[in-house]
Amino acid sequence: MATELVIAQNLRLNPVSSEPRPGRSQELYIGQLLRAVVNFQNANEVSININGQNINAKTSHHFTPGELLEIKVAKTGESTVLQVIKDPVPLNTLNQALLHYLPRQLPATQLMPLLSVMQNQENLPEPLRTQAQQLLQSIIPLNDLPQKFQQALVQSGYFLEASLLNFNKQSNLGNDFKGQCLQLLAAIQKNYPDNSSVITIASDHSVQKENLPLPGVLPQPYARPAPIADLAIDELLPLVRDHLEHVLARITAGQLTHLLHTNNIPYSVMIDLPVNTSEQADIIPLLIKEEPERNAQESNWSIRFAVNLEHLGAIQAKLTLQGDALDVQLNSEVASTLEILQENAADFSELLKEAGLNLRSWHLRQGLEENQLDTANLKLLDIKV
Repeated sequence: MATELVIAQNLRLNPVSSEPRPGRSQELYIGQLLRAVVNFQNANEVSININGQNINAKTSHHFTPGELLEIKVAKTGESTVLQVIKDPVPLNTLNQALLHYLPRQLPATQLMPLLSVMQNQENLPEPLRTQAQQLLQSIIPLNDLPQKFQQALVQSGYFLEASLLNFNKQSNLGNDFKGQCLQLLAAIQKNYPDNSSVITIASDHSVQKENLPLPGVLPQPYARPAPIADLAIDELLPLVRDHLEHVLARITAGQLTHLLHTNNIPYSVMIDLPVNTSEQADIIPLLIKEEPERNAQESNWSIRFAVNLEHLGAIQAKLTLQGDALDVQLNSEVASTLEILQENAADFSELLKEAGLNLRSWHLRQGLEENQLDTANLKLLDIKV
C-alpha cells in the first residue's frame, strides 16, 4: 500500500515499504486524527508506528526516535496520504467541555437509593433532609408517565438553562432535576467541605458505554443498583456528593452532545429520565429521534427507552409515531414478560384511542437489541470512559 506522509511546508515522505494493510477494525478514514511514534531514522529513511503498524518512508526531513507526531488522514485508497500536523488545531469550546465532562459522567442509578437512605438518617441536618425529600418527591411516578411525559422531559434537568432563559412568573423550576442536584450538592459542600473523592469511575461497574450520548446508541437497561450497607453520616454524604457531581457531569455531557448536532443528520436527543417505580426512584434512558419520512406531509418520530423492573426484568421499547398512527415494538429476554405484555395489548390500544391515537402495529420480540454504534475505532479516542 503506497503511503505519503505530508509534513508542514509541503515536505513529502515518499514511501519505501510498509507492513500489511490493517484489518477492518483499523481501517483509516479521511479526517481521522492519529498519533504516530518515530521508531528510527537512517539517512533519508524514517520508520513510524501508527497503532502497531510500522511504516517506512523516504524523507529529507529530520525526525528524532521516540518523537510523537499528530497525523491527519488526508486521503485513503490505494494511495494513502497522511498529513503531519505540527500545530494541532485546538478543539472548539463545546468539544473542550465535552472532553472534560464525558470521562466524569455516571448515571443516577446509584444516586437514587443513596438519597433514599440519606433522607432517613437520624443525625442528618434538617436542611439536607428536606432537600433530599423534595428531590425524590418531585420525580414523576412511572404509572403517570404517559399523561405527564412532557412534564417529565422538562423536569429531567436537560433543559434547565433554556427554562432559566425563558423564565417568567409562571415558571416552576423547583422540580427541575439538575437544579435540585445543584442545590443539594451546594448544601452538602457547605456542611461538609472535604472535597476528597471516595469513588473511582474506572472501577465503578455502573459505567456503561452503551448508554453514552453517542450517535447510533440504543438505550440499554441499566443494571439494578447494588444494596447499600449501613453507613455513618460522614461516610454517606461524601458518597452522595461524588455521585451528584458525576450525575451533573452526565447531564452536561448530554447537553453538549445535543448542541453539537448538525442539520445534515436526523435530529436525536438522548436523556436520562428520572421516574418513581413501585420499588424506588429509578432512571430510564430515553432516545427521541427523527425517523426517515415515509410521507412528506406527516412527521415521523420514534421514542426508544429501556427499563429494568424487579418482577419483569429488562425491557426495551420503541414507539414510532406517524401522524396519529403508533407502531410499538417491545423486546424482553423473559418469555413470561412477553406473555404479560401481549395480554395487555388491547388495554394499551384503548388508552391510545382515548388520546386520539391509533395502534397500527404491536410487535413482541425475545432478546434485547444491541447497539448500532460502530465501536471499531473507539480505541483511537483519547477519551477513556
